[in-house]
Amino acid sequence: MPSLSSKVVNVLPALCFAGGLLAALPASAQTYTIKDLGVLGTTRFSIPHCVNQNGLVVGESNYQGGGAGKAFLYQNNAMVDLSPAGSLKSIAYSINTTGVIAGMVEDSSGNTHPALWRNGVASLLNYSGVSYAVNYAGAMVGQVQDASFVNHAFLWTPTVPNGGTGSLQYLNNGGSANAINHFTQVVGSIPSGTGSHAFLWDASHGSKDLGALGTSNQMFGTGINYSGIVIGSFVGAGSVFHAAVWTPTTTNGTTGAWGDLGIGQALSINSSGQIVGKTDTAAILWQNGVAKNLNTLIPAGSGWTLFEADSISDTGQITGAGSINGSMSHAFLLTPVH
Repeated sequence: MPSLSSKVVNVLPALCFAGGLLAALPASAQTYTIKDLGVLGTTRFSIPHCVNQNGLVVGESNYQGGGAGKAFLYQNNAMVDLSPAGSLKSIAYSINTTGVIAGMVEDSSGNTHPALWRNGVASLLNYSGVSYAVNYAGAMVGQVQDASFVNHAFLWTPTVPNGGTGSLQYLNNGGSANAINHFTQVVGSIPSGTGSHAFLWDASHGSKDLGALGTSNQMFGTGINYSGIVIGSFVGAGSVFHAAVWTPTTTNGTTGAWGDLGIGQALSINSSGQIVGKTDTAAILWQNGVAKNLNTLIPAGSGWTLFEADSISDTGQITGAGSINGSMSHAFLLTPVH
């Protein structure tokens, strides 16, 4: 998973949307089983980006040194190659509850397009860019570049829910839309002076600047849940990333306040308000504002070292990347023990 430090330059992806009804939080420390999702074919390492409520995982499987990575879907205990024939590279960033997938495909000419997979078949939008998230109805968000090479955060709305045709609109100039919830509230990042601010968009109010924490003026909006709670990360003292959560004054409202969760990067939030992400050393779960190292919540002696947690579903499953017995990065799936 690219770090948010890369995002300052490239505005790389946030994490997937979790969008169902609220579930009860565990009363005591939650523990998890862990599954190795492996890699595709002859690729060497895998990075997941999203797990949906049905336990399906999407991401990318790459060759050592980078290069022509392949989008994958993990289902029925197997990793499926989603890369279209002739494509140079592909990444699956998000999957909704019906199995519609959003991501990017680099075509045979080296042009990168936002991509939508339905029933395992990719459709490429006729734009230069990438799609980072898809909601329950198949609406996608991401970043595209116009003919003047200006970047825009975008929303693509299907003609019918989860359909293969639709229309694209720009949400703002210079930004990236990184997450979308059930109510088509969109979160992302926009330029602000020499820095970046998080933004919140909806159809009634347009784009609202959520500002930034700290003194660096570097804030990135990375996720939003069913209730309109936004997560992000900002550059704090000593150029160290801090995770943050923006809580609306009223459910799904447009006014609210940021809270600092401490050192780390917040990457995904579910409808119970559980947040996952990473520090420089470990995958992290924030629950009720308290950070927990996920390495302490999996079976002892498993051989795993969990680097990052990329997505949490509304059922509490977590996907991320780690090493097992010193291997290169493998995607994992954590399932709560009840």
